[in-house]
Amino acid sequence: MKFERPETDNPRNISEAELARIADSVVRENPLGLFTTISAHGGPRARWMLAAVGDHGIGRLFALTDSHARKLQEISADPRVCWVFTSPNHHDVVTLVGKATVLPTRESMYNREVAWVPLMHATRSYAMASLTGSEETTYAAIETVIDHIDLISPRLGIFTSHAIPIPASKT
Repeated sequence: MKFERPETDNPRNISEAELARIADSVVRENPLGLFTTISAHGGPRARWMLAAVGDHGIGRLFALTDSHARKLQEISADPRVCWVFTSPNHHDVVTLVGKATVLPTRESMYNREVAWVPLMHATRSYAMASLTGSEETTYAAIETVIDHIDLISPRLGIFTSHAIPIPASKT
């Protein structure tokens, strides 16, 4: 199974900047998202994860996970991923499609666009319960470069896919 990028559908003429602003706001307000990778058998594998938006906006997402998680091997084999987030009141549903990279060490996030400390604290109990050992061997960091944003928003009267691809140069 492969992720198919939807055709661009923008009946309300929402600008790329406005769509990115809405997506950024949704993820910052409710960072618990459904993260989907492609399994070794070619099917989708979804799980709930916390994400943090990069300092320069929705073009990059960061997440921490157990350093032995299956998703890391799936990302290494096929970096195409999908995140789905909903606003706290469920008036906006944002789908973000992009390519993920497993960062070599947690320290590699220091030089990235995001302050990883709040994300680490949010995921600490999960990660620490899953393994014993130092934090360095417990955590792995994932960076997703977003290349496509899709929005469904009853709040804005958008009930069908409203998608705008994000050019790589803008992330």
